Amino acid sequence: MTACSSGSKTTGQPPQTEKQVQTDTENQEKDGDVSVDNTGNIRGSGTKIDIAFCNVAPSSHPQNIAYRAFADKVKTETDGNITITVYDNAQMGNILELFQQTIDGTIQMCIVPTSTLGSFDEGLLVSDLPFLWPSAQIAIDVLLDESNGIAKDLVANLSAKGTICLGWQDNGYNSFANSTRPITCPDDMKGLTMRVPENQCDLALVEACGASPTTMASNEVYTALQTGVVDGHDFGAIITMTGGYDEVTKYYTDDNHLLKLNAVFANQAWWDGLDTADKDYLAEEIYTMCREADKGCWDLEASILDEMEASDSMELHRLTDEERQQFVDIGESLWVKFNDRIDTDLLKRIQGEIAKRK
Repeated sequence: MTACSSGSKTTGQPPQTEKQVQTDTENQEKDGDVSVDNTGNIRGSGTKIDIAFCNVAPSSHPQNIAYRAFADKVKTETDGNITITVYDNAQMGNILELFQQTIDGTIQMCIVPTSTLGSFDEGLLVSDLPFLWPSAQIAIDVLLDESNGIAKDLVANLSAKGTICLGWQDNGYNSFANSTRPITCPDDMKGLTMRVPENQCDLALVEACGASPTTMASNEVYTALQTGVVDGHDFGAIITMTGGYDEVTKYYTDDNHLLKLNAVFANQAWWDGLDTADKDYLAEEIYTMCREADKGCWDLEASILDEMEASDSMELHRLTDEERQQFVDIGESLWVKFNDRIDTDLLKRIQGEIAKRK
């Protein structure tokens, strides 16, 4: 797997085929720089490394299931030399706090949605435009295609702050949910107060649909819904159910207006200080972890939507093509408002890569 920042051999996608990896490993063994000891049992350099790996998703989320499996596998395969402690459910802070701590080196790694990092770099809004990505798989394929340079360019300003991007992962589509009424068209949102993340694209879309957006940290939303401070939210289906938000919201609409993309970030100085064998091994396992998390999320989301449809506690509305197009028209009309904050050439490149994969 390769990293997303420039000037590094590790990026956010798999740069090599399995055959190439095997060949490189054989060459490393000849050179004495190996990720496996002479018995073939222990991975890494043998250096003791402790890693705080932080995120905000609930413990039961399939992402955290994949993260814990990653931590267990690394500990086993390195004979305990590399220990990864997964701090989930915002134990170490909200998204912005986790990213700042990674910059500062307080924690070694975080995995956070880039959609909430606009305060660090507004240019990230280019990947958050409403209804930009036709599917999560297409988004991941575009970002993992090293030849187009999109992933590297997207996080270039974040890399300059002292982080390195080590991987990409789908974090699910945002969709509207509330406790007041079903949302079948934009007009149904008029008068609602909707919690949204700190993302200008989300704010603009909610306002354009006639609702009042309010931002707050994810760990404050349940209480705000419970007490009526807000009428609804736009979490995805998985967070809605694993976070218990089905207890405080009644209606869910699968409009899929914004695809959230998770990125794995590490402190650059800390990463650069690791032995090459450890970096290569961790990069490989982070790639595998992300793909396992994607699969777990996609499988669970499909089953959750089916459960919602059959549930008495939540009411799911699956938009018809005609209904969804009303939201798409509003969302796409907002893109021009962000031209002064995004790299429009990068947007054109993203659109070109999407067109190749449709």
